[in-house]
Amino acid sequence: MKILSIFSTFPPYVYGGGEDSALNLTKWLASQGHQMGVLTAAEKGQQELQGETIDGLEVWRLRYRRQYTYSTHANAPKWQKPLWYLQDHLDPDNRRKMSAVLDEFQPDCTMVHVIAGLGYNSLYEIGRRDIPTVYFMHDLNLVCFKGGMFSNGKECVRRCTACKVIGRLRFSAVSSIARLAFCSPSRANLEAAAEYISVKKYLNAVLLNANTYPEPTAIRAAGTKVRFLYVGRLHAAKGVDVLLNALDEVAKSFEFELNILGGGQEANLLRERFGDRGWCRFHGHVTQQQVSNFMQGSDVLCVPSIWRENSPGVVIHALSQGLPVIGSDKGGIPELVNHERNGLLVRAGDTDAWRRALEGVLIEPKILETWRANLAEEADLFDPVRLGQKLLEFIVDTTRISPGNSSRSVAKAEMSQLSDF
Repeated sequence: MKILSIFSTFPPYVYGGGEDSALNLTKWLASQGHQMGVLTAAEKGQQELQGETIDGLEVWRLRYRRQYTYSTHANAPKWQKPLWYLQDHLDPDNRRKMSAVLDEFQPDCTMVHVIAGLGYNSLYEIGRRDIPTVYFMHDLNLVCFKGGMFSNGKECVRRCTACKVIGRLRFSAVSSIARLAFCSPSRANLEAAAEYISVKKYLNAVLLNANTYPEPTAIRAAGTKVRFLYVGRLHAAKGVDVLLNALDEVAKSFEFELNILGGGQEANLLRERFGDRGWCRFHGHVTQQQVSNFMQGSDVLCVPSIWRENSPGVVIHALSQGLPVIGSDKGGIPELVNHERNGLLVRAGDTDAWRRALEGVLIEPKILETWRANLAEEADLFDPVRLGQKLLEFIVDTTRISPGNSSRSVAKAEMSQLSDF
């Protein structure tokens, strides 16, 4: 098949997990003999590409009329953002660019991963050509303009006016594609979206991302004390302060160490508060290879998020490497962490609950080896080839939706490999 994969940023400027997953799947499909095209945005100073081949992929890297690119939006001035959103939803140049790529590449189907920065209204061009399309739900961008239903340090209990307006614009563009399917890596994310939009009227599936992670170059060795690990953004939604406050109490009675990998808005604040603790080390941004090596030198990964995570890649990375996980009981994390089998689930945002859970591991550290042994029995659950095959099957199902007919008429596909747990 000829498949066009659409995501906003491309190496070396990959912004987040959605783009990582998009690139992994696109490369895997190319390795299986499919002709893969990529539509992405040019970063500042980059040359545009018009279908040039990079690592076996035909890449259209185009420059869009924006004050900043999607990869730099987190640090953009607030006054620029309203115009950016208007351009991302209404600028006719978005449609012209999509039209030109579709006419040149002539895909049999498209995969929409991250459309922000490329223009939501460009999806009308896919619908106009009646091209089968899988929309990958890497977040909640179709119901929330920020994509996370999280604002001002807490989870949103309802949608604000801005989210309602922008959500309507986005879903109108997406649903203009008659031969449409939705794929979410977690059931929690699909259900959260379904509270506001009619995703279940279309072909849909819950399938893990077919991600690959670097093999560790470090050799695992036992430590003299329990080694906790955190990997991710230092942002209020991630609940890193909950973890640190809990461990600050635990440190009065136990010895352990915590390595924190990543940066973000709260990096300086957390360093000021906890940087002088002997048990805590901040390492800043690191490569995926370094993450793999840190996991080899750790005993358990901590994921204390206080918002609805979708399907955190770092959890899959850890579990696939045999590293147990202590995670919040929120979003898609409980679909990956099997309580008291490969880790623990802890009430999100509850510092006392996290303190008790961490103390339990320190009191009985042998439980970590039991969890590791259980993970060894389930290693194939996260095999990227196995997951890629399931995703390919779903893409093929999408191409079989009758031309000119709404996918609402197609029986829903409840294809969730998470039942393997």
